[in-house]
Parts: sequence; structure tokens; C-alpha cells
Amino acid sequence: MATGNMVQEAGRSKARLRMNWPITVVILLALSGFAALSCLYIQPGSIIDTLAVFWGQKFLILLNWFPFLCLTGLTYFICKNAFYAGAITCLIGDLLSYVNLVKTEYRNDPFVPGDFGLLKEGVTAVSSFQLDPHWSILAFIFGSILILIILGIFIKSAAPRWPWRLAGSLLLVASFVFAMSTVYLDKTLYSNLEGVDKSNVPLVFQSYGFAYCFLHNYNLYPVDKPDGYSKAEMESWIETTTTDSENIERNDHATAEENLQPNIIFVMCEAFSDISDADVFSYTETENPLYGYHVVANSPQAVSGHLVISNYGAGTANSEFDVLTGIQTNMLSENTSSAFRVVRRNINALPRIYTAAGYNSYFMHPGISWYYNRSSVYRFLGIDDLVFEEAFADQEMTGWRISDAAFLQQLITDIEARTQDSQQPLFAFTVSIENHQSYMYQKYYYEVPKAELNIPVSDEAMEALSVYLHGVRNSSDMLLELTEYLDSFAEPTLLIFFGDHRPTLGQDYSVYRELGLDVGLDTDGASTISTYSVPWLIWGNQAYCQQIDFQEQIAQLDLPAGNLISSNYLGALVYELTGMHGADPYFDYLQSARRCLPVISHGYYMLPDGSYTQVLSEEQEAVFDRLDKWKYYRLRDEALR
Repeated sequence: MATGNMVQEAGRSKARLRMNWPITVVILLALSGFAALSCLYIQPGSIIDTLAVFWGQKFLILLNWFPFLCLTGLTYFICKNAFYAGAITCLIGDLLSYVNLVKTEYRNDPFVPGDFGLLKEGVTAVSSFQLDPHWSILAFIFGSILILIILGIFIKSAAPRWPWRLAGSLLLVASFVFAMSTVYLDKTLYSNLEGVDKSNVPLVFQSYGFAYCFLHNYNLYPVDKPDGYSKAEMESWIETTTTDSENIERNDHATAEENLQPNIIFVMCEAFSDISDADVFSYTETENPLYGYHVVANSPQAVSGHLVISNYGAGTANSEFDVLTGIQTNMLSENTSSAFRVVRRNINALPRIYTAAGYNSYFMHPGISWYYNRSSVYRFLGIDDLVFEEAFADQEMTGWRISDAAFLQQLITDIEARTQDSQQPLFAFTVSIENHQSYMYQKYYYEVPKAELNIPVSDEAMEALSVYLHGVRNSSDMLLELTEYLDSFAEPTLLIFFGDHRPTLGQDYSVYRELGLDVGLDTDGASTISTYSVPWLIWGNQAYCQQIDFQEQIAQLDLPAGNLISSNYLGALVYELTGMHGADPYFDYLQSARRCLPVISHGYYMLPDGSYTQVLSEEQEAVFDRLDKWKYYRLRDEALR
């Protein structure tokens, strides 16, 4: 029996090829290189374009190869098989790159380490069948891994004894940790890389490589501490500001009737834009999808303009954050792409400020409560009364989303329930969802009208425009119906309506390009800012306008040319309109900051006269510096009063 067993083992040994040490090392290097290249192949964009950037900045080659080299070596020391190590490395790297591909296409926002906490969101998005699964990519990933496993079965690697394996593993881990702390997190290295606008995060990931950018962004949600920041100095300044505010009459230009507290209703409408007003469209006034919006905006009961949002194509919650906190997402940190993720404790925001002033606050959104961590964040902002998708029935969906019509009915129901027999005015912040991407014909279970254009466009562009503008029409009709309802409302009410961001229409602004629109061109300040601009309006119902000279109120706001303002000022406008001066020192400061720097966006500033600049005066620098310090103090150091 013993002899037979020895023959069998010998037979098995002959059946497997054995690599010597030099070949094993070469194979390990080759497999780590293959894993790095496959990661680049899977990520969005052309691998040829990415490698061209690498060739011009060769350090990027090492930055993207090194993590795969460490992982391949580490798994080799653990499993003692070079091909198994390559398979494990490819599995991890390729799947992360694949998730980045899908997330970037879905949200125009790359995959970063902080997104591991959003795993449930990702699974839900994929299971909704709205995403391209990229079957060829998946076949490439698992086909490559299968081949490596088969090679590992038949080819044996040279392997050191366990003390050397342990030492090698520790050395690789130490090397990776050292590289993370000294190289991958180095902001100077990142800022010195050339060839792409750093504000275009998806393009940064595509150009500099997913592996490097993923590791560079491992701490995705920091709040940068400004140079020269001092908590004591801030509190001293706040104390002075608060003392001065006590000498200013509350409701200083808001009231003909003392202490009027109107209901305040915010409606942030998914992907709402005024694209159909462009000359390339041939709509008549009444056929325009924006007809309802125009009726409301042109009313003497309204003021309207454009809002400069922090994001293009995605980042809905960032717009919520900007408006409610008065803090601009893009000022948090160059690495922070989701503002709600920095909110980890109770902070002073509009809901908390108005609640302290006697308001009853509520939030409604026909979406999932954990999406963007809203169920936690809104409580941190001061709202405990939260309404999500559970309040809606399946029949209230239109296509893939809860319809704006159903959103309106729920809003009316909630307004009536929360104001009837209540002595408290209502502060409501609501977010619609119907016109969320993707804009494909199958989104609606019926045929939508074709977009009316003066120029020919591709079938893909016509599909995206037709579906998107059908949603705009539904949103616009919802707005008009809401104002008609509120005009019959006995209590004074202010409605604030705005879009959360422009829609993503095609890859790399392709639909906008076909239309010849100045979106995504970034040729100057006006061009850059137009990419992030969406409509806003503030409207007062008849009960409000009968007590307040609304147009006189608006005149005192000193709005800049074109009524163009950054998103972090919109809530401050409402704060000022409703005479809340003295209620919060930061929102008090925003009133003067807006009059000095009405637009701060992606490296450009618009001044009150409508001119654009990238160089600020000493006074303007002081305003920007104060906003920057307020940001950090409010989110990290401020104690609630």
C-alpha cells in the first residue's frame, strides 16, 4: 500500500509543471501588471487615452501598478501559487473597477472607499434593471480569473518557507501603508498632475487611473480646515455679530403686519432645467414643457432666476445640503463629493433655526429613506417628521418613479394635516423624483411626445430629450397646480421651487453638443457656470401678498444681474425675506456675503454687476475666507445654542 501511494504522488507530481524562482518572479510581475491593465480597461473611457496620459506623466504608471504588485505578492505568500494570487488580485481589482464603471455611468460620480457604506444602494440600483450590466466586461473578468485558476491547477510555483513568507507579507503590508500615507494621500502630488480639470471628478478617475484615484480618495468626506482657522476667534466674532444683531429689529423688512410667519414650502424638483427655452426648440408658448413654470415665474407674485448648483448631472443631496445649511458642497474639500456624508451630528441649519422660531418642520421625498443617508441627516438638520416612499402606493408610479402628480397629492395631504388646527406655521422641504435618469423610452410605459426641434439630431439624442422633457412637462404642470392650490389657502405661504442639477444627457455632454448648447464647454466663467445653472423661483400666495408688498420685498434683496446666485444663498434669501435676521449669525452673514460674491463656482466668481473673475479683491477674499471658516466651525466645532 505504501509503495502504491508513493507512485500515485509521483504521478501527480509529473502531471504538474513546476516553475523555478526566476520564472515565478517574472510571472508574479506579469500578473500584477495584467491586473493593473485590466482595471484600466474596465474603467470608463478609452484605455488608449488613459495610457497616453500615463505616458506623459510616467509616475502614474507606478501609482496604478504598485497596489496590484503588493496585493499579488501578498496573496502569493499566503497561497504559495502565483496564478491563484493573480486570480485573487484580478477578482478584487476588476470588480472594484467594474463597480466604478457602473456607478459613474449611473450617477456621474466615481466609486470611492466611502461607498462601501452604500452597498445596499448599489444592489438596489443594479436590481432595478436601469443600469447597463456590461456583460462583455463581466465575461472578461470571470473568464480571465477562470483561466488563471486552471493554470494554477496545472503549474506549481516555487515557494519560500513560512518564515520568509511571513517576512515578505509584513514587508509588503508595511510598504503599502507607507505609500498610502506618503504618496497616495499627498495632495500636492495630486494637484500637480496635469491634463485634466480637477473639478471634473469622473474625468480625473478616467485620466489618472481608477486604482490611484480610489486610494487617493480613501477618506472621501473630509471637511478641510482653513488656513488660520481658530475656534476661539470664530466664537469671538460670532459674539460680536450676535450683539450687533440684537440692535436690529427682527422682521426688519419682511412685515407690514408685525411678526408675520408664513408657511415656507421648498420643492426641489429632480433634474428640472429650462433647456426647452433654447432657440433650437420649436415649441409654441403653450406647448413648451415649461409652460406651467413660465406662468408662475412671470406672475407678479413671484421672483425667479438661476441657481448655480455644486454638481452637474447628479448629486441631488448636495443641493439639499447647500440650500439648507448655507454651506456650498464644493467648499468642503476637494475630495468631498457627497456633502450629506460629512453631516455626523446635529448642526444649525434652516430647519433647526425655523423650529426654534416656532415652526413645525417636515420633510417629504418619494424615495428610499436610507438613500444618501437622508433618514439620519435630516434629523441632524433639525427635522424629525420624515415621509418617504412608504407613503406612496405602487399605482402612483409613472414608469420607474413615483409621479410628480402623486408627489403633489401627498404634499397637499401633508400640508393640510400639518396646518389644520395648528397654531404653528409649517417649514417643509420636499424633493421630487419622477424625472430622475435614465431617459429611455421604456422609462414610461406609454409613448411620450417627441421633442420639437429646429435641427436634426441623432436617434439617441431624440430619445433622451423626448423622455426628459416629458418629465419636465409633468414637473411644470405640478408646480402650476400647486400654486393654484396654495392661492386658495387661507394662510400666508411662500413657495420656493428649484432644480437640483442639470440632467445628464448622453455621455460627455453628447446631447448638449448636438444641440449646440453651452454646457460642459468650460471656455470661460459664463460658460462654466452655465453648466451648473438651474431655474429657481420664490412665489407668495394671495394671502401672503395681501399683507406684504412682495415686489418691494424683492427689491430690498439687492439681487445681482440676472438673479443668478449660488445654491448656498437660496435658503438665506428665504431667511431674509421672512425677517429672520438675528436668529442665526451665519445666515445673517450670508446676507452680506451674497451681496459681495453672489456666485462662487468651480474656480470662477460672478460679481453683483454680472461680470466674472478668477481673481478677488482684498475685500472679496475676506468674504470668501470668512465663508470658508464658517464652514468648518459649523460642521466640526459649533455647539448648538
